[in-house]
Amino acid sequence: MKAKRLFSLLIVGMFLNACNNKSVGNKEFADSENASAAINFASTDSVEINFYKPSKQQKEKQTFLIQDTAFISALVVNLNEAPVDKNECSHIIKMYLFNKGEVYKTIYVAMGDSCQYLAYAVNSKSYFVPLQMELENRLVQLVLNHQTNETKK
Repeated sequence: MKAKRLFSLLIVGMFLNACNNKSVGNKEFADSENASAAINFASTDSVEINFYKPSKQQKEKQTFLIQDTAFISALVVNLNEAPVDKNECSHIIKMYLFNKGEVYKTIYVAMGDSCQYLAYAVNSKSYFVPLQMELENRLVQLVLNHQTNETKK
């Protein structure tokens, strides 16, 4: 009986200690400036870009995969900027970042007149980085080129 009681106290003590123990494994996410540092965006080897081509009857989803290292480098530089506070806007492009054939991060792109950012989530918390003009121009050019190539088919 005494051993059973001691075992119960030991389990309760371990449980209470675990609840009071501050996790250090996710400490890098506590500070929003370190969120992008916790993700190895530089490991990106390809990007799938998804957007909707407006049409008269419905929106047609367009998807294409790119491995353009210049675009990926510009994207990585942009994503590694410190996150800022933003209100969410409509996302017109969704990108899946790949590393060795596996999706590891989803990026949402807002490109409105007053709302331009890249957004991603870490542990269910959204982070926003300002969309650099160079990356925006590259992205627009890629989408336009894709639309032109699709029209020719």
